[in-house]
Amino acid sequence: GYPVILKIVSNIFCDYVVGGRMISITCGIIGLISTYLIGRELFGNFFGIISLLLVGFNPIYLKFSTISSTDIPSASFLLLGCYFFVKFLRNEDGKFIFLSGLSLGFSYMMRYTALTVVPIFLIFLIFSKGKEKFLNPIKFLSSFILISSPQLILSTIYKGNPFYNLQAQNVYFGIFGNQNWGLHMADAKKIKGIFEIVEKYPYPFLKNWSKNIVEGFKIEFLKFLPLLLSILGGGILYFKRVKKETIFLFLIFLSFTLSICMAFPNGRLLIPPIMVLSVFSGYFFGQILPSKVYLKEILTFIAISTIFYFYTYPFISHPMTQFDKIRIEISKTLHKSGIKSSKDVLSFSFEYYDLESNTKDRFQIPWYYNGFKGYSSLKEIANYMGKSKMQFFVFDKNAPKNVKGVKNFWPFKKSELKKYFTHIKTIKNFAEIYELKNVESVKVISARRQK
Repeated sequence: GYPVILKIVSNIFCDYVVGGRMISITCGIIGLISTYLIGRELFGNFFGIISLLLVGFNPIYLKFSTISSTDIPSASFLLLGCYFFVKFLRNEDGKFIFLSGLSLGFSYMMRYTALTVVPIFLIFLIFSKGKEKFLNPIKFLSSFILISSPQLILSTIYKGNPFYNLQAQNVYFGIFGNQNWGLHMADAKKIKGIFEIVEKYPYPFLKNWSKNIVEGFKIEFLKFLPLLLSILGGGILYFKRVKKETIFLFLIFLSFTLSICMAFPNGRLLIPPIMVLSVFSGYFFGQILPSKVYLKEILTFIAISTIFYFYTYPFISHPMTQFDKIRIEISKTLHKSGIKSSKDVLSFSFEYYDLESNTKDRFQIPWYYNGFKGYSSLKEIANYMGKSKMQFFVFDKNAPKNVKGVKNFWPFKKSELKKYFTHIKTIKNFAEIYELKNVESVKVISARRQK
């Protein structure tokens, strides 16, 4: 889902990086509005504004709302789905179930993590009251499947599983791989599911999970002290006003956190539960702050103007990060040097793409796949490129962390590089582009030297 939307937006703004940031900013605003709407629906307008402020000024949310990634689009539509579901819990109007399923399906299209909370929605629907008690789960699943069907169909065709995702591999990395995709992908790709990991490695799995849960709670609560008050806010509102909705939001927070922490705690992956906690914190602050009309008006003005500034200024002043500029320059340099497609380039990083292609094709990363045993020398790399008809070689300072075997002959010797490659360009003192010399002529020269 995300690549398609990115392609459409990029065609308008002429750049994948700028287009991606526009998507994140737009979805970041949707996330803020969703948080506000939940707070307003449960407690009133003033509490919604405070909840919005707590999310808007959260450093993690602020950071990822202004860079190109799937995190904010997925989190924002997940919270929008929660809002519609809260509306249903309070009004028992079937249309909100349908809208909730659509929002959650769109979140799943952006990132698979939305699947972690689907069971919570279904449990509440199964145990709900009313004339349409048995139809409600069907409405929800129908709308969810309707919007996410392209992803479900493609996953079935190419992976044999409509709900295929990378969580099992992430869990493996969390336990054994120090989260390094490049060096451990060959082993991780053999894992078919989380149950296989639990069966083979029960103790390492539980040890890693328990440690991650503690670290995840530290990110969610202790790293941003206002969110610590969400515990008090949640407790107050549970015993005072809205028990059913409070339980729903708490289970969303808990289910998402526990699922993500099976692999490793990561601030950007924990954005949805942080948004939920902000609603609880908003209620607490709303209880202790004065409720005079002028104060509410001032806070509203400050909230809107300040958040608008924070979310638009980084994009206007620095539409691209330094690394974004590196990626764009690499792609442009390779096209000036004569590449015909991404298949002409061997890259020692996941992050480099042919940004002038219609589908943002990643350069070749054979070291990522099963069966790769590791490189032992630059000669081996050059020979592989020659056999694979690759013309250009791109790497940066992270190459030994990404590619198995490279650390044994890193940094590359300039004399060895000159033997097999012609230097094209150094990008920002970080990345290098080389063109492969004629491999056969190199072999002839080496043979003559040996004689």
